[in-house]
Amino acid sequence: MKILHITNMYYPSISGVGQVTRDIVKALGEKGNKQKVICFNSVKKGVSEEIDGAEIIRLKPNFSFRSQQVSFSYPALLRKTIDSFKPDVVFINFPNPFLIYFLLQYKKRDFRLFTFWHSDIVKQKVLSRFFNPMIKRMISRSEKILYSTETYFNGSKYMNLTKDKAVIIPLQIDTSVRELTKGEEAEVVRLKNEYKDKILCVNVSRHVPYKGLEYLIDASKDLDDRYRFVFLGAGRLTESLKERAKGNNKISFVTNASNSIKKAYLNACDIFCFPSITKNEAFGIALGEAMLCGKPAITFHIEGSGVNELCRAGLEGIECRNPLEDEGRTGGEALLLKKKCSGETPSEKEGKDGKEHSASGNTAKEAEIMDSESMHARGSVSYSARTAPSYAEGLLALSDKDLRTRLGIAARVRVETIFNKERFKENLSELLEKKV
Repeated sequence: MKILHITNMYYPSISGVGQVTRDIVKALGEKGNKQKVICFNSVKKGVSEEIDGAEIIRLKPNFSFRSQQVSFSYPALLRKTIDSFKPDVVFINFPNPFLIYFLLQYKKRDFRLFTFWHSDIVKQKVLSRFFNPMIKRMISRSEKILYSTETYFNGSKYMNLTKDKAVIIPLQIDTSVRELTKGEEAEVVRLKNEYKDKILCVNVSRHVPYKGLEYLIDASKDLDDRYRFVFLGAGRLTESLKERAKGNNKISFVTNASNSIKKAYLNACDIFCFPSITKNEAFGIALGEAMLCGKPAITFHIEGSGVNELCRAGLEGIECRNPLEDEGRTGGEALLLKKKCSGETPSEKEGKDGKEHSASGNTAKEAEIMDSESMHARGSVSYSARTAPSYAEGLLALSDKDLRTRLGIAARVRVETIFNKERFKENLSELLEKKV
């Protein structure tokens, strides 16, 4: 079978969608399929190379519009590739409406089309309305629409249009993130020694607005000198983020991180920070990788996103109130939160203050140890999204090493059980075998 993949980036470029495409390529490559990938290059030049047994065609991006890469040569190259390669199956990743538009211009209908729905068009409302007729055509043309989580499917504004074609395929988190070479092991040891008296907090992401990185920078200012934050990645907001962090000795940036460096930091860190704030973040591959490395994560609550299905509040990490939905909690609650998370009994005054705060505007309890004995044994915490802590408070709660360990173990088990390679391969194989 010949399979064509249309995506934004591909390894070694860091991209969640690109990583999903790579996982599909590797999974289907084991079946002996011949595959090609069309994507954009991270530098302004085109190139063709072989990776993972597939031909990777990287186009030179001419400009970016509304966070979407555009290449003048894309339509002609796509048509040429389809005409010469004659794929039996095409996988396309949404959202990039420009790529959808170019593909739909190809009138020949002799390939099966599967659309991986990573995210609705969230922020660009005008763009969404403009492309809406084309999106409906794409849904009609697709044999199946693939979602990574039930949560995102249920929260999608296109749910009613896609429900008859929707298939939930839990993503695979690549275990190679914790399979280290001797050099990578040495780098992990070096990082642990460098930060041995600190709490090392790591973020891996592109520097774009929906990643919420400014909130992580601001949260760091409210914490003591035990904490250190390393931002791995780059993007159009890198310089403004560096300016925001100027003079803050807790923060450092690694903008040219290789895959080996990323692996070293994920295995060496104490906490993984994932402060994405909108449904543009549909899942979180980097989040899953950190969880597989046994790291507790701290996220924001994102209504309708799969992020909080992957890393569940109080079970594998801490979920904080979303700053876009901030209800104005009063300050000074971090100590109460930390004591509850670590199983300590708050003083009478602290408990009274917490109750008064709850009565003053939030109806659910803040952060209480679950009644279940099994949950208590794992050190899990539970709280309503309405009364979740701020990001700084959540980080303070994770200063408890035992809590970090318990949540980290639970995180690793969840990814190994649900988001594993074998299950991912089986779902893809079943998808392709059921020809409509």
